[in-house]
Amino acid sequence: MDHALECRECRRAAAAAELVPPEVLDCADCRESLDFLWALLDDLEHFEPAVARELPRAERFLEELSRLPPAEQVLEVTSGPRYQEWGFCQWLLMSSRAGWHGDIRLARHRAGLAVAIAERLDPRYYHPRWLADLQGKAYSYLANTHRILGDFDQAQRNMHEAKARVRRGVGGDAESRVLVLESSLVGDTGDDDSALAILDRAEPHFARTGNVRELGMIALKRCYLFGHSQRYLLEFREGLRAKRLIDPRREPELAQMMKQNLVAALVNVGQAERARKALGALQTTDEGNFAARRLWTESEIFRAERRPDLALSALKRARHLFLELGRRPDAEAVTRDMALVDQPPWITAVKHDQL
Repeated sequence: MDHALECRECRRAAAAAELVPPEVLDCADCRESLDFLWALLDDLEHFEPAVARELPRAERFLEELSRLPPAEQVLEVTSGPRYQEWGFCQWLLMSSRAGWHGDIRLARHRAGLAVAIAERLDPRYYHPRWLADLQGKAYSYLANTHRILGDFDQAQRNMHEAKARVRRGVGGDAESRVLVLESSLVGDTGDDDSALAILDRAEPHFARTGNVRELGMIALKRCYLFGHSQRYLLEFREGLRAKRLIDPRREPELAQMMKQNLVAALVNVGQAERARKALGALQTTDEGNFAARRLWTESEIFRAERRPDLALSALKRARHLFLELGRRPDAEAVTRDMALVDQPPWITAVKHDQL
C-alpha cells in the first residue's frame, strides 16, 4: 500500500487494469477501495512518505472532529498541533469536494478547516512550494463552495488568495486546477467568454500530463458555458466530448452531470424526442442536487414538447429543492426559466456557433 500510495505509475497501471486481477475488478468492495485510492492520488498534487504516514489517521481525525459543534472544530484545528498535518488537510479537501453535489454547507465548513490547517503547516517540515500549492487548492475549494452558495464576493476573495498562493508554488496541477474552478466563478458572475478563455489556459497542461479526468471536467464546464451563452451546437459538441472522457465507473457524479447536460444539449438542438429517451435511460436519484437538476432538465423537454404546465411544475419543484440545499444561484436561474415556459427552447443563436 505504501508503494501504491507513492507511485503514480502504479495507479496508472491499475487504472488500465494491467495490475488488477479480474476477481478484484468483480468485487464491489475491492472496486470501492481502489476507486478511493485512485481518487486520492488524482487529488494529490505532491506526495512524499511523510504524508503516507499521516493518511491512516486522517479519517480518525475527521470522525473525532465531527462529534464537536462547528465552532469547536475550528478551535481544535487552530489551537494546537494535533490536527495540523498535510494528510488531514488533504482528507478534509477530499471530503469537501465530495460535498459539492451534496451537503454544500458542510463542504464549505470543511474547506474552511482545510484553509486554517494549510496556513499553519510548518514550511521547515513540508516543502514551502508544495505548501503554497496546498494553500492555493484549499482556498480555491473554499471559493467554490461560496460560489455554489451564491456568496460571490467571498468566493472572489478566496479565489484571489488561491491564485496568489499557487503563483508561489510548483506550477503544475494545482495552478491549472485553480484555473478550472476560477472559470466556474467567472461564468456564474456573467462573463461566459472570459470563463471559456480561462479553460483554454488550463487545458494544455492536462493534455500534456494525460489527466483525462480534468479534461473531462473542462469539457463538461465548456458544455455548460456554451449552453448558457446560447451557442447550442458547440454545447452539444462539448457534451459529446465530455461523454468520451468521463468514466462513469470512476466518476459517477461527473458522469451523472455529463448525461444531464447532454440531454439539455439535445433539447437545444431540436432533438426533444431523443432527449426524452436519454433522460429516461438516466439513473434516478433522490439526492437533492441531482434530483433538482433532473427536474430542471425535464422542464426543458416539456417546453420543447409545448407542455408549459408540466414545465412550470417541474421548475417549481426544482427551485424548492435548490433553496433547501442553499444553492441560491441555481434557484435564481430556475426562477428566470419559469418566465419562459411558454417559449420552446429552440436554436435561437445558431449564428454564434462555429463547428
